[in-house]
Amino acid sequence: MGLCDLCQTVEFDDLPSLPAHYQETTRPWDSLMVFLSLRLINARRAGESDKVEEFSQPLGRPHHQSIEELKSAAECCSICSLIAQAVSQSLAALEEGKMDARYVYHKRHERAPDFRLWLAKRRDDCDGFMVVSSSDRYPSDVYLLAAVGFCRMNH
Repeated sequence: MGLCDLCQTVEFDDLPSLPAHYQETTRPWDSLMVFLSLRLINARRAGESDKVEEFSQPLGRPHHQSIEELKSAAECCSICSLIAQAVSQSLAALEEGKMDARYVYHKRHERAPDFRLWLAKRRDDCDGFMVVSSSDRYPSDVYLLAAVGFCRMNH
């Protein structure tokens, strides 16, 4: 299996980082890792639109813009196939979270990923990348949908 047209253009060893103002946290109702920007939340609450713009920067390198697009590419692309497998686990976690009473609060406020995918450098300095997605309604929320690690063999 080869790579899709999109993955052929990605320099996986030179991906941009997720903006530093996003800090790791988890939601109580699912097992997804979420990065929150408290600086962006505070700027929005204070009505400081100029600061909101300051924090509105790319989350990494754009990748597929929907789950359907990813699944289609996964049929012929080994990297998209790997990403799709990991993202399916995140989707399962979201479904499982719906059984938690605390989920009702978050769902009422429509806190969920939009599944427009971004690739970013891993924060643990390991070879590989993160796959993240923001939320249309809450740009302060960035969901970690997959983390991919690379292992290099020396011959």
